[in-house]
Amino acid sequence: MGERKSSMMNLTSQFLDDNIKVVRALPYALLGSFGLYCCYRYRIFSHFKTIRSIPDNFIANRVSLRGQLIDVTPQCTLQVEHIPIVKLPFYKLRNKDVIQETLPIKILGMDPALDPMLAYSNLQHLKGKSIWFQLWHREHEQDDHMKEEKPIYLHCLVYEPYWLFGNYLNTTMIKKGFARFTPFPHDMPTNQRSQKYETKLKKAEAVAKRNRRGIWYEPSKSEIYFNEMRLKTNVVKKKANWLWERFLTMKEKIWKSKK
Repeated sequence: MGERKSSMMNLTSQFLDDNIKVVRALPYALLGSFGLYCCYRYRIFSHFKTIRSIPDNFIANRVSLRGQLIDVTPQCTLQVEHIPIVKLPFYKLRNKDVIQETLPIKILGMDPALDPMLAYSNLQHLKGKSIWFQLWHREHEQDDHMKEEKPIYLHCLVYEPYWLFGNYLNTTMIKKGFARFTPFPHDMPTNQRSQKYETKLKKAEAVAKRNRRGIWYEPSKSEIYFNEMRLKTNVVKKKANWLWERFLTMKEKIWKSKK
């Protein structure tokens, strides 16, 4: 038994000695294979110019992508240009078949319908800046006559980086009262994470309502009272000034008549 083990060890060591170059190259080959797999799996060189070009598994796994905010529509749809993980020198070359090279992104769970201009004005500072957007849902155009569904929007969690910190626009916009919460799309797959985030957005809206921020602002009874008192005071001041001016003019007339 011992002789068999020693012979096996000798054969193994002899094989390794004879193929030392292969053995040394094996870790590099494995590392290279892993790198190629990562490149294929995560599309690190891909520049997504349309919604259709984004793989389904990216949305299913809720992958986060980086992009530059090009424009904001009055309906608060973000027009974002995707930036690849690894930027090649020619990644911005235009494709003649692609008309639109920005991704239309809706902020998930946010509805600016009550005051669109308030939300629109508070998104303007992000133009030209780099943002991260996490893919949650791809909305398609509802048309029974179309043979193939046409994707029109991406519903995403939008992250605004700020130095080492940052914030999600979904929560911030609702918490500050710039928009209200709207339920997630009905055809979006739900799980524990989506339910948890939906609850978080509802709590953010409750905070905005409680503090009467933005679209939820309503003057309190004391504010209404003080505003009314201020208006009445202004009216009294104006009347007093008018009477004083009349008095001065009458005084001048009397003084001139005596002369």
